[in-house]
Amino acid sequence: MPRAGGLESLSIGEVQKLLKWKLGRLNELKEERRRLRQELRRIDKELKRLARGGGRLGLGAGAGRARIRGEKSLREFIVEALQKSRKGLRPSEILEAITQAGYRTASDKPYTLVNQALVMLKKQGVVEHDRETRTYRLAKETARDGRES
Repeated sequence: MPRAGGLESLSIGEVQKLLKWKLGRLNELKEERRRLRQELRRIDKELKRLARGGGRLGLGAGAGRARIRGEKSLREFIVEALQKSRKGLRPSEILEAITQAGYRTASDKPYTLVNQALVMLKKQGVVEHDRETRTYRLAKETARDGRES
């Protein structure tokens, strides 16, 4: 195709031909972009599924994930944070305290993990929840004898 810089030397038919070619190429590129976006969405979906622990091996969410050796569990971090606190802590304060203490997670929702752990610790009698202040503290017998059951 002739260069666009010399349009004045082209006939009307040649300009129309050039314009038709450019519009065709533009449509081809738009279609290619659409296909590539669709492929990226498929890849992103598979990456998310694999990051959650799923996959073709039949492993459920979280399967195959292991804590780094020597690192404390979320439960241990929470109990330690509550032991250091003189007053009850809200879940967001607990998350901040355990993060500062070195807790790491690959989750994009660590607040939810903390809440779930607190619910389990409450069911096990390790922590108590004050609905009025929305805070958690160690249960009296846990705080007294230092156990984490």
